[in-house]
Amino acid sequence: GITVSRVTVNALAVTVLSWFVLAGSIWLLLLGAGFEGTFGMALLTLIATNLVLVLPSSPGALGAFEAAVVVALGAYGVDRAEALSFALVLHGLNLLPYLVLGYLALALHTRATRSR
Repeated sequence: GITVSRVTVNALAVTVLSWFVLAGSIWLLLLGAGFEGTFGMALLTLIATNLVLVLPSSPGALGAFEAAVVVALGAYGVDRAEALSFALVLHGLNLLPYLVLGYLALALHTRATRSR
């Protein structure tokens, strides 16, 4: 039979948990933006945005990310203009913290390597 290591099971559990946390945050953002969104709507949005990230795209997947959100929310009857507005906010919340933290990490790394 197939044996599955404890590391594999733990990795799968953490991955599933992280997807539910991310879908939960999208769901809360949907509710905060005034949509009558369901958790399934948030999960579909998460799946669509993650799938589109495997395609070659512009830096930060600008455009592709938004298109994925518009298509995912369109499946629930959300107007394209409202979906695009939501997509821009969601993308900003997903991208900007990493840009800021990446810049800080680079600055700290540069400072540490120069002081050697």
